[in-house]
Amino acid sequence: MAMKNTLASIWRPVKGVCIRDINPSLFLLQFFHELVIDHVIKGGPWTFNQHLLITSRLKVGDKPTQIPLFLIEFWISA
Repeated sequence: MAMKNTLASIWRPVKGVCIRDINPSLFLLQFFHELVIDHVIKGGPWTFNQHLLITSRLKVGDKPTQIPLFLIEFWISA
């Protein structure tokens, strides 16, 4: 519950967000405005309690448990 409340307060989604637990380490986030989706997908990387949150946009027919969530791009400046 803490993660859901924290992320909702950070992202401040227009028209709200629905966050469902798929399993203990997988969550389905449903946003109701395209600008919020873009902000979350492109605005990362995001973390919560020092854990990296990897996001991916689902397409119609995708199953959340079958989406590979192993890679994330980082930009590192020296």
